[in-house]
Amino acid sequence: MKKFTTKTLLALACVAVASVQIASADATTGTVLSGADITSHSGGLTRIEGAGSKNASLHFNSDTKVNWGHLNVAADEKLNFLNGNHAVLNVVEKGASKFAGQLTSQTGKIIISNPNGILFTKNASANFGGEVMLTTKDLASVAADQIAGLTADAVKALANGSDFKAIALNGAKIQAGDDITIITNGFSSNGGSLISDGDILVTADGANYVKAAVPIADGTANFYQTSAGK
Repeated sequence: MKKFTTKTLLALACVAVASVQIASADATTGTVLSGADITSHSGGLTRIEGAGSKNASLHFNSDTKVNWGHLNVAADEKLNFLNGNHAVLNVVEKGASKFAGQLTSQTGKIIISNPNGILFTKNASANFGGEVMLTTKDLASVAADQIAGLTADAVKALANGSDFKAIALNGAKIQAGDDITIITNGFSSNGGSLISDGDILVTADGANYVKAAVPIADGTANFYQTSAGK
């Protein structure tokens, strides 16, 4: 029987520990939440903390494009974008996105693009530290190095898909530390509100901006609010 020296045993133990660490490292694709899964990404998504749990955090070190198979947040779930001051474009491939839980981000820009529609529920909480854009325009062709310069007018100018869906707040409150932009051809607040430290730009027809502090077609009063009084 082969005998092992103390040095050899220590070396084998180190290899075993390293193997366990690699095996348990957070993957950057696959299941994030019960109704959210990442198929691919380009840019600086470095890890997913809490993948498969009810509280998942995505860590970034540069501007990133994230392709989601589905992107939904259930009522008891929380999705955190730990993006620093980086821009993150989230492109959803299948089904409408339903946000019933919590969404948070840091000071960078968050874009959610889902041509199948974006729906919030009354008790949803969305608190973005920086700028946020929600759109049903298809941004699948946008590259990671183009995200930071992706302006509202540039997105608005893109052709609509053949089945251009709507965005509905359904009483939810969306807060942002910078501009809030919503670009869609069908928009409903249903008692929801947008609260921003920057500007608020909304297109209810996919083309023309509705003025801030003016109720949109569904008659919701005091729909737009900004701390700067814009």
